[in-house]
Amino acid sequence: MVQRQRASNTQRTMLWYDLETFGAIPPSSRPAQFAAIRTTEKLVSTGEQEVLYCRPDEDLVPAPAACLVTGLVPQDCRDGVPEPEFFRLINMMMLQAGTCSVGYNSIRFDDEFVRHGFWRNFIDPYGREYGGGRTRWDLLDVSRAMHAFRWQGVDWPLGDDGRPSFKLEMLCAANGIEHEDAHDALSDVRATIDLARLYRGLQPKMFEYLFDLRHANEVMKVLDESSTGPVLHTSGRIPSELGCTSPVVVLSRHPSQKNKYIVMDLRHDPSEVLDLDAEELNDRLFSTRDELNAMGLERPPIKEIHLKRSPIVLPWSCMRIEGVDQRLQIEPDHVLKHWEKAQTNMKRLASMVTDAYSVGFPDHERDPETDLYGGFLQDTDRKLVSRVPRTPPAELDSLAGEFLDGRLAELMFRYRARNHRETLSEDESRLWTRQVAERLCSKDRHGVSQLDRFRDELEHHRQSADEEGQQVLDSVEQWVADVCSRFTEQAGSDHTMPG
Repeated sequence: MVQRQRASNTQRTMLWYDLETFGAIPPSSRPAQFAAIRTTEKLVSTGEQEVLYCRPDEDLVPAPAACLVTGLVPQDCRDGVPEPEFFRLINMMMLQAGTCSVGYNSIRFDDEFVRHGFWRNFIDPYGREYGGGRTRWDLLDVSRAMHAFRWQGVDWPLGDDGRPSFKLEMLCAANGIEHEDAHDALSDVRATIDLARLYRGLQPKMFEYLFDLRHANEVMKVLDESSTGPVLHTSGRIPSELGCTSPVVVLSRHPSQKNKYIVMDLRHDPSEVLDLDAEELNDRLFSTRDELNAMGLERPPIKEIHLKRSPIVLPWSCMRIEGVDQRLQIEPDHVLKHWEKAQTNMKRLASMVTDAYSVGFPDHERDPETDLYGGFLQDTDRKLVSRVPRTPPAELDSLAGEFLDGRLAELMFRYRARNHRETLSEDESRLWTRQVAERLCSKDRHGVSQLDRFRDELEHHRQSADEEGQQVLDSVEQWVADVCSRFTEQAGSDHTMPG
């Protein structure tokens, strides 16, 4: 299962990796499989390759859709390593000096699973992202940028809706890249590396430019140009028929998160923002899509750019590339007029968005396990957290009593319950059983429990699954029935798995 040959600690390398998971929600879903291959920055393999399976926790409720995509069910991973060891091994690989951790849609998906897995298992969630020459990158946005600006030589597939598709399996099929077992982690990693080699071979200067954007300072250099003209920004938030790219102008730094810039899409007239009062702007920025649709409203043309997410930003001069204006459906004269109007009203625009983002989203009650972004730990707690992996299981409860941050004591209780059940007292064991049963059966603000949601999704996929898919769903259903038997029945709950 493990093939490994360590690269030199002084070599700058790229750790191409992929996670297969039992759900699509990083804070609460769980990993199933990890694979990684290390290369040089010239995409030559160093010989280091690793595949890991994560042993599922006994309270896991997998998402049927995720299991259908990967073909993995919890029973397949029973012989994997425990989750704390799973993430410890991943952290060791990513912590190697000079490592750039990279995948396909990794920054918004896999990296979030890694961060939350580290948080849950008392590993520094951010340590592998900075210091020692460590960085992170994502080939998905590179694909979008190549399609927008340097498209020659690549066959760009269309989805069923007739729009450009950036799915890894479709890009590989269109360009003769071997990808026989899509959604197997190691197969996905190999395909991602081969796709990167295609881009680098065809457009080496563009590839290197985009690779440099993993450094926040390089991103800031481009964004700072928006005071003298528009900047081009490529993002999955922009429709693919528009090349996933729009001209933007920087309005402000985020008032409380200095690694974010707030920008306005210059496809739109700034009046769309200027005509709103502060309350209207806040409501439209932070309401859900369903809420906006119900009110017949559009979201304002404002978004955030995260400096540390390797965002794609390019100078306005790229509009001089032949064919780009038609490809991106951008009318430069209109954009420049919008930029000038934004500059004329910049003081007011900056004040409006600063006030709006100072209020932000309404606060909800948070579960400590999913509350990674609820605040940074104090140095005292960070030092205590670093001691957890070295602390004998029997002493973990005493260590928990030293934490200052209230989230950590509850995290420690669940960590002990899942990984060192023998250290729980009888009262703690009953509390754990009751907690899991409540998590499974309690209704959310929409009146739906986790088990309700699982049952509905299971029945939905039963309608269209083929024979192999039905077998996957059978295994998933049996797993959740065992979870219910283990927890809801022991806790005396009347909400058990439907027959």
